[in-house]
Amino acid sequence: MTATLVLLVLVAVAAVTDIVWQKIYNATTYSGLAIALVLSGTRTMLESRHLVDAHALEWISPLGISASLAGLAICGGLMVFAYILFGIGGGDVKLIAMLGAFLGAELGLEALLWTFLFGAVVAVAALVWREGALGLLLKIGRYLLAMLKTGVPQAPQEDDRRTLQMPLYLGPCALLAALVVCFDLVQYLPHS
Repeated sequence: MTATLVLLVLVAVAAVTDIVWQKIYNATTYSGLAIALVLSGTRTMLESRHLVDAHALEWISPLGISASLAGLAICGGLMVFAYILFGIGGGDVKLIAMLGAFLGAELGLEALLWTFLFGAVVAVAALVWREGALGLLLKIGRYLLAMLKTGVPQAPQEDDRRTLQMPLYLGPCALLAALVVCFDLVQYLPHS
């Protein structure tokens, strides 16, 4: 419970700074990584010495140190690839690595996927807002027709390239993802 509350506060801070200043600060992510590792390390130490019961351990952290390090490595490693291949911001990399350290590999990956899903929805909504739904569909259609005629994908024109280079705010998306994962909100989605 303590780890969850700390995580949500840190991700909320990152969301605010991402929206206001388009930055996720090292002070947030590095301190979050340190706190996650200290809490999970404390749990592991207390668990190995049988100093407190299992319920009390859950109040400290839901994970032991090895699960926390695995989440940090897997989520952080995937984000390093995204940084190299797609130009994701360094603060976003550290933010998702921090999520992995608090949540472990499985829930950390789930949070990473939710973050990018929310990010994609926001990006598409922003494109529709800027270009209009019809304008966006016409541009996509123009590029698809050109590709069908030539058999080669066409590079975006300069004004289209500028439109596609809008900032992507992953901080708020990560906050939504953390809420979904920490409180298992998926269970409330309609199932078919």
